This record gives sequence, C-alpha cells and structure tokens, in this order.
Amino acid sequence: MPEFIRQHVQYEKMGLRDLCSAVHAIYRDSDIARLTTEMYLSEMEPVMKPADAYAQMAHSAVDRVPIDELEGRVTSVLLTPYPPGIPLLIPGERVNGTIVRYLQFARELNARFPGSAPTSTGS
Repeated sequence: MPEFIRQHVQYEKMGLRDLCSAVHAIYRDSDIARLTTEMYLSEMEPVMKPADAYAQMAHSAVDRVPIDELEGRVTSVLLTPYPPGIPLLIPGERVNGTIVRYLQFARELNARFPGSAPTSTGS
C-alpha cells in the first residue's frame, strides 16, 4: 500500500470505507447493474469471420479509434470488460451504442479513481 499511496496521493487521507462508498456511488449513479445487463443482452452483429478480422490487425490494416467514435465500428480484438471478465465482443463483431456507454463509464471510473484499472500481467 505505501507504494500505491506514493503513486496516487489523492488516496492518502481517504479511508477504505470512504473509497468504497465513492466507488459504489458512481456505480449506482450510472446504473451499471442495468447497463451491464443491457450490454450483454444487446444484439451482437457479426460482420466478418473472427480470423479475417484478426488478419486485418496482423496486417496493420486497422484503426485505433477513440471510445466516443466506436459505435458502428468492427472490432479486430476480443473485448472483455473487467469486471465482470466475460468476453463481450469477438473479432469481426460491430460495436453498438450500449457497449460504447459502458466503455465511457469505465473511462470515467478510471479517471476518477486512478490506479484502480485492472492491469495485465501477461502470459
């Protein structure tokens, strides 16, 4: 914890209860339980085979697109929001507005609570 606090001084005088309450409030205010349910139940539109979509990435034929501009775009990667850690889109599927709203929430959460975003340890 000391190293984390040195990197994120905004938490230095915040107790665990205060932090949990603040995180809970943003989840509640954003109605994330409803949004994640809608996101996983929303229509997924396959546009191309996953292997073909991945091949586009392997050949550098993809664009990096900001979250706010993702709706209607086709993903070339597996999209797995964490939490809950359940794959949402596979390569070749079109991103819909519900997914964009969830990603916007995740961006806001990570901005308001730096250091809370999951990190990859590699494999």
